[in-house]
Amino acid sequence: MVLVPSFTSPLLITLHLILSSQTPQLIAAIHLHPQLHFFIPTPFPTQRHPRTRTKPFVHIMADDLFASRRTRRAKNQDQDGGAPSMTQEEKERALAVASCERHLSDLQTHPNVKLIKDTDLHFQWVITPQEGYWKGGSFVFDVVLPNNFPYSSPIVVCRTPIWHPNIDTEGKPCVSVLQKGWRPTHALNYLMYGLLFLFDHPNSEDPLNVKAAEEMRTDLELFKKNVIEKLKKAKSMNDD
Repeated sequence: MVLVPSFTSPLLITLHLILSSQTPQLIAAIHLHPQLHFFIPTPFPTQRHPRTRTKPFVHIMADDLFASRRTRRAKNQDQDGGAPSMTQEEKERALAVASCERHLSDLQTHPNVKLIKDTDLHFQWVITPQEGYWKGGSFVFDVVLPNNFPYSSPIVVCRTPIWHPNIDTEGKPCVSVLQKGWRPTHALNYLMYGLLFLFDHPNSEDPLNVKAAEEMRTDLELFKKNVIEKLKKAKSMNDD
């Protein structure tokens, strides 16, 4: 006769029989209570072979739990059309795109700056100074955001020929927000106004184009002449 406790919970019944070492009763109880098969997914041996180790009950339940999770995960994937989960790189890029859109939506408008968006993480600023040495010119700055933006700094290059002490011959600008270390809390507004500052307040004391800076300090007329020549070259390139 099988001694089954008065409580009806399958788990409590199982634990009671295991703790009381009633192995034959446990097997009989499994047949009497089909719900116990959920907790005991494999046959419970009546005798232990000397060389056979019985799988611990906790491990049996853990295996069943993880199997259920795998089944649910596969079911959810089928409901999603079988689409695989995103990789870490794809997640970072998606976050960078969302951050870029937020930064651009918060971007302050300026009469001397035109925004041209190319791709999700690439856009251009066209700056047209209204005064100073570069008045009348249009300067295109390429801005490329890395896949882990805003945790890494944007890459900025001036694509228009320019003679400037703070922009080297390759088009790399000297902007404090980039030179002194980009932070995730920095906004693209800082970068835009940093580029505008270069045209309003060129600094010959901290140059990237050493020759242009030297001309600006020692021979201002020659500096202006070279600036005009670069403006003409840029204009001819745009006309072509």
